[in-house]
Amino acid sequence: MLVDNAIVVIESIFRNQEKGVSVKEAVVTGTAEVANAVIASTLTTIVVFLPIVYLHGASGELFKDQAWTVTFSLVSSLFVAILVIPMLYIQLSGKKIKLEEVKSIRITRYSKILRKLIRHRWWVIGMAVLLLVVTGFADCVHWYGVYAEGGK
Repeated sequence: MLVDNAIVVIESIFRNQEKGVSVKEAVVTGTAEVANAVIASTLTTIVVFLPIVYLHGASGELFKDQAWTVTFSLVSSLFVAILVIPMLYIQLSGKKIKLEEVKSIRITRYSKILRKLIRHRWWVIGMAVLLLVVTGFADCVHWYGVYAEGGK
């Protein structure tokens, strides 16, 4: 959740910039588009943890620090995602993004093995069931031996 807010904001800004909008306009529009959702999701999580602060007794003492830590971390994450990330995006990306074609990697051996296994799917399913039965049998033999020895 702490990093999710920043990722959502950056993705929205990047998407707007890919549409051909200037960097500053993309930052303003992208942040505004997702700000309500980011704030709502963060506040929802805070609302879950904050009442733990008011617990009494041992459970209150045990979980109070955790509730404060999670709440402070989420508020800080929200602050960074809404205010700091857009500013850093403007500072660090001074020019428009040039999209380059990415070459994909072909994994030939994996696809050959996968095709062979799909062609013999009933054999694969049978071996998986056999492995499950053998494992269950070995487990029963183990527990039988433990109980026969007096439950060590």
